[in-house]
Amino acid sequence: MVATKLVMNNQIPRVFKNLDPETQQLAQAICGHKVNGINVHLKHLAENLRRSEMIIWVTKRLISDEALGVNWEHLLEDITEQCLKPFHEETYRHLKRMHQIVAEQLKLLEHQKPEQLDDFGCEDFRTMHHFELTPEDQQNLKWAAAFHDLGRMCYPVSFWNTPGRFSQKQREQLEFHARNFYFLGEMLNVCQEVIALSVLHHYPNKGYPDNGIIAKLRPFLDQPKFQYMLKWLVTNDVYGGATDKRSYRDQIWTHEQVIQQTMPVEMARVGLGWVPFIQALKQSGQRVVCPA
Repeated sequence: MVATKLVMNNQIPRVFKNLDPETQQLAQAICGHKVNGINVHLKHLAENLRRSEMIIWVTKRLISDEALGVNWEHLLEDITEQCLKPFHEETYRHLKRMHQIVAEQLKLLEHQKPEQLDDFGCEDFRTMHHFELTPEDQQNLKWAAAFHDLGRMCYPVSFWNTPGRFSQKQREQLEFHARNFYFLGEMLNVCQEVIALSVLHHYPNKGYPDNGIIAKLRPFLDQPKFQYMLKWLVTNDVYGGATDKRSYRDQIWTHEQVIQQTMPVEMARVGLGWVPFIQALKQSGQRVVCPA
């Protein structure tokens, strides 16, 4: 079963003991080893990742200092389908939608330069796009949109089954999901730019949780082009979160409500100006922006 999915393009072995200690703990837990001192979030993440036979297989290879033998893109896609979808379908749908929105936005930019687009009242929009994204950057932005919330599997099922609004304590706990993508990404040898976008998509407004992870990603935060990509991802994430149906929220906001009310407040909290490609996509008539 595993062999039929192999894409032999990840052939560089790594020394397991040189990985972050928490990455080592996650891998050992996935392989069914007893791990002393593992935090509860990594424990739940490992339990959910064990749904995938492929992930167990490549993790055993990693622990043995063997090459994974499978592209990280295929591994994260397998996790999305085999682990995330049966665990929390709302997050699964959100990531699928975010990937589609970014893909459509990039298609839009194939026909129009950013400077030709309406700034939709965003005063700093004209200063955001003086950086040419390479095809690799564009692909990484799409991958980050597709995978950035995989760390949400670091909670028990009961966390998501809470009726009504999240409590303040639950909201604080929710902040750990972004950080845990780092250990998943390092374990599977994910592209560093995708790891950085995924880990940092909540960082600017919270400054959490550091513990050395942010220091490792600081070179990305210092790059203007990366800051632009992060704004782009966060804009779509805020928009998607407000317009998606969520079990713990009664209201779904309209496009106009989000743009006029939610986006200014949320992006101010994040500390980023937003990239108005979502409005441009809506103006073009793309139904993916506000699905029925």
